Amino acid sequence: MIEKESRGAGDQMNAMQRVAARCGLSARQLRRFIAGDRKEPGWSLIHGIRVGWFSFLEEEFRKVQHDLAIAKRKYGGDHFEDFDTEVQALDQKIQAAKLRAEQERIG
Repeated sequence: MIEKESRGAGDQMNAMQRVAARCGLSARQLRRFIAGDRKEPGWSLIHGIRVGWFSFLEEEFRKVQHDLAIAKRKYGGDHFEDFDTEVQALDQKIQAAKLRAEQERIG
């Protein structure tokens, strides 16, 4: 997530802060986890990273859906039926995984 969030050389610390905020953590907590300083990370840390990961995946997935919609308008929808089916199936998997993660947090 940090590599994808980074805007180039010298932006690693800012990217880490943005990812940490997405995960509901401080940049220090995330940095210590990545460095292996936390031998037994707690549930809140792991859950925060999972929530951040799902958020990141959803954002990337929405970009793919947007690009697919543009391509369908540009080239016609017939060429993209297989992709559309795969995208819908993937969306269902993402939503199911997100729901499971939320239920684990609650229950």
